[in-house]
Amino acid sequence: MVGVRFRPGAAAPVLRTSGGEMADLTVGYEDLWRGSALPVGEQLAAAGSAREAARLLEAEVLRRVRAATEPDPVVRSAVGMLLVDPAHAVRALTTELHISDSQLRRRFRSAVGCPPKVLHRTLRFWGFLALAQAGPLRGRSLAALASSAGYADQAHLARESVAITGVAPSELLAGIERNCGENHIHTPTYQPLLRARESTR
Repeated sequence: MVGVRFRPGAAAPVLRTSGGEMADLTVGYEDLWRGSALPVGEQLAAAGSAREAARLLEAEVLRRVRAATEPDPVVRSAVGMLLVDPAHAVRALTTELHISDSQLRRRFRSAVGCPPKVLHRTLRFWGFLALAQAGPLRGRSLAALASSAGYADQAHLARESVAITGVAPSELLAGIERNCGENHIHTPTYQPLLRARESTR
């Protein structure tokens, strides 16, 4: 299996649809890119390896990126702020970006598919997972991970973990360690988060 992960807010112009129209849905490739879906799918199926299939998919996406409109600049700035500072309050975005709360929510729903608060929670939780599995704090206590990821304390992390995944953070990390192994590589997801936060230190 190969795939492409977009930075939040960057997919909508490339896919030529609203993020809100795709939220919580599994959308077929042919529904997004119509007639071009079949030849691209055939090329990927004929690839000799997952690496070759990934190269072909990346080339197709990059071709469409070059032809797409620019992502919403306000959303891009807001996403950048939330990436580099996991504790950044969503309510501060409207002041720093000189935009009303309702307009920011509307633009987020169109570009990202969810409100700013939901993305904030998601990025903060991804940050915790990145630090726990691929970052400099790997193997450290949950309290240290919670603090570095932007949570008020370990109890805050525990509540968010249960709300988002249904299990406590220790159980979640143990399950990832047990089930993923070498067949599920998390680095493409976590490294952009770690690099963004490292660049601010």
